[in-house]
Amino acid sequence: MYRKNAYKASSSAQRLFFLLLALASAFLIACASENDAKGCQQAIREPRAADYLLHVLADTKTQYLSDPPTSGPHKVWIAPRVIAKQLSPSEQVGILEHGDVLIQYKPRAVTSSQIATWETTISERAHLAPNSGLPSDFVMTAHLTKQICTQLTTAAINRFADANVDSIQKN
Repeated sequence: MYRKNAYKASSSAQRLFFLLLALASAFLIACASENDAKGCQQAIREPRAADYLLHVLADTKTQYLSDPPTSGPHKVWIAPRVIAKQLSPSEQVGILEHGDVLIQYKPRAVTSSQIATWETTISERAHLAPNSGLPSDFVMTAHLTKQICTQLTTAAINRFADANVDSIQKN
């Protein structure tokens, strides 16, 4: 014999199920975000250099407030997305002046295949360059903002870029 509606969950059981489903989803999202940012310190805001409007034509001896710098005298240039050489401080700030972000890495910290992957998967406004003098394996900079990382993922780069591209217009 066929029984119609043999089991019907109560409305409170349905609510409990959806509440547990929502909590589990939130937990998984939080864990994924935490794993993407694992190895990165909190982004820090730096002061604006008094000579931030100064354009330089050649690399000259100039004092910057931090290393790598986030503002100061800068070289006017259009940088490629992937840069093969270590940049001078004025070249670094020149990238930031355009509202772009700069991702610098210690050469031993990445492989050429990782660079090739990042070139096609990170924000078009992010530039990659080696820098053997960094305080950590990776440093992401934007106008007046810096984030230091021991590990770096595509998601972390894109989050930094999303938060900081064109930040020069806001500051």
